[in-house]
Formats: sequence, C-alpha cells, structure tokens
Amino acid sequence: MKELNTFRTFLKEEQEMDLGFDTQIKKLPNKPGVLLHELVTIGVFDVRDRKGIELQPYHLIFGDSSLAIFDAFDTDNLAGLTRQGAEEHIAKMQAEGKTERDDAYMGGLTNFYGDQLFEFINVERASAPGQVHRLLPHESLHVTRYLITLAENEWMRNNLNTDKWWEDERAVMVDLINDNEEYFAEVLERTTAIAYAGWSKIK
Repeated sequence: MKELNTFRTFLKEEQEMDLGFDTQIKKLPNKPGVLLHELVTIGVFDVRDRKGIELQPYHLIFGDSSLAIFDAFDTDNLAGLTRQGAEEHIAKMQAEGKTERDDAYMGGLTNFYGDQLFEFINVERASAPGQVHRLLPHESLHVTRYLITLAENEWMRNNLNTDKWWEDERAVMVDLINDNEEYFAEVLERTTAIAYAGWSKIK
C-alpha cells in the first residue's frame, strides 16, 4: 500500500488536493453502497505543442458493489447495463457461495450518464488480489481518452444529450498516435493519481 500512501491527503472536502498538479475535487452526497462520489476538475495545463488544455469535469465513484453506480445516479439503466442484471448476477454469486470479489457484474466502468462522464470502481472486485492495480489504471485510461476527445471534438462536447450521439459520424474518438502521445501521458498521469487518491480515502 506504499504507493497509495503517496497520494493520500487529509484535506477537507471541496479544497484543492495536493497531487502535484492543479485539481478541484468536489465531494458529492453518498448514497447507500456508494463509498465515494466526487466531481473532479483537472486544472488547465500545457504540454509540448499544446497550451491551455482545459478538460471537462468527471465523476469519480467507488461503490461496494456493481449496484452502486445505479444508486449514484438514481437510475435502473446505464450504458446498456441494468440494475436487474446486476442484482441477478450478485444473487447468482451468493448462491454459489461467492461474491463480486470473485466475479463482478462490472469491476469498473467508464462511460456517460446523460452528459456526465464518470469513472466507477467496484471496491468488492478491486479488493481481490492484484485487481486494484489493474482496475484503476484500466479505467483511468478510458477516462483519459474520453477527456481528450471531449477537449478536441467540439461536436461531441456539445451533443452528449443528443439521443444515440455515439452513432453519429461526428462522434470520433481521438486516437493515440505519436504526435499526441505526451498529451495522453500527461492526462493519464493525472487521472491515475486521482483514482489512487480516491482509493486511499476509502481504504
């Protein structure tokens, strides 16, 4: 847990977190099963060949099971997944004497609820041996690509509430290519540090 302690903070809610870069963290109300729900805004920064990078806010959510992401947004359907599906999966695991630590309906998920980008981590699954160091970087990479895409694609940024916006030909995700590798790396450093800081708060 040494690497987690590197990012540990003890600041009051809604204060800036000292992670070595400018970040605003706003604590949102927790619901049953939601262990952490924060609205994260990464401060404006520069990288080689790009100045004044401004990223969209996103939700960082840790929950005690797959059901927590539905509770966080008070919905039964999210990103093609359902509360009923999660309940059935959890019941199946219980019938087999297992939990989502063994096999989760979703170990993590990065997607949109309406126009709200979120990164979700299922703590039950993340607590299995080796999983936290897979799930946090994995989901942080997804949120990184979405953040960069929204920064670069004005049409997507302005149409997230459009029905089935992802089917539009203008909904083009940014690619990781040589000339923006540093851009990806800088954003990924930030999102991963933020995810580990969130993890440290609940452990």
